[in-house]
Amino acid sequence: EPGANGGRLFYRGREISVAYFRAGYTPNDYPTAVEWAGRYAIEASSAVSCPSLALQLAGTKKVQQDMADTDELRTALERKAKADGKSAREGGVEDDVASLLDAFAELCAPNTDVVARAAADPQAWVLKPQREGGGNNFYGDGLAEKLKSATAEELDAYILMERIRPASQASWMLRSARPTRVQETLQELGVYSASLTYDGQAIKDMTLDGGGELDRAVSGSALGHLLRTKAATSDEGGVAAGFSVLDSPWLE
Repeated sequence: EPGANGGRLFYRGREISVAYFRAGYTPNDYPTAVEWAGRYAIEASSAVSCPSLALQLAGTKKVQQDMADTDELRTALERKAKADGKSAREGGVEDDVASLLDAFAELCAPNTDVVARAAADPQAWVLKPQREGGGNNFYGDGLAEKLKSATAEELDAYILMERIRPASQASWMLRSARPTRVQETLQELGVYSASLTYDGQAIKDMTLDGGGELDRAVSGSALGHLLRTKAATSDEGGVAAGFSVLDSPWLE
């Protein structure tokens, strides 16, 4: 029960220090009020959530859509500069906004003039719903058909994103019970870091015994990576869904 035991979370008589969410990212994970109550109990407890609710929302496509907006991006960077004790000019906010927007693929709600552009050139865009794991996106002819058949209300659940076209490279592919062969592949490299916060405030900014050492141990540095490889002919890229495989980078 939320608020019970002084905010401490227990399971079968044992106190829980960390709640790691292997699930909880789709509506299917919350079929009844019982699951929602469980999530609320975790969030209301003193256990560390990985990810926290705020970080989980930050990773959603609709929030990413908003953060690709110039004004929203500027507001976020101005807030960061203020937290660092700097003005927007001192913090180089406008330069950072320009650099980030230059790096971002175009990403927007499918309820603007971009729908007409995507319908005219569906190979250049991808239509993404609020889902993870692969197998949910629309590409090419499927995208064009979805834009034509879906209502405006249905499209509100999606984002339109400019399709990224990375360079392919030849790789040896090994599959169970199949001959090893070379084929053109695409790679996606993710570099991971961590942020330890309490009530929206970074641990490093709090008056806490050992807080600085704790923050330095987990925050602001590369803590690992994940490289995914898939066939260059595959639109999707989810590992669990069977579209790609875990790989290892070859550094020279």
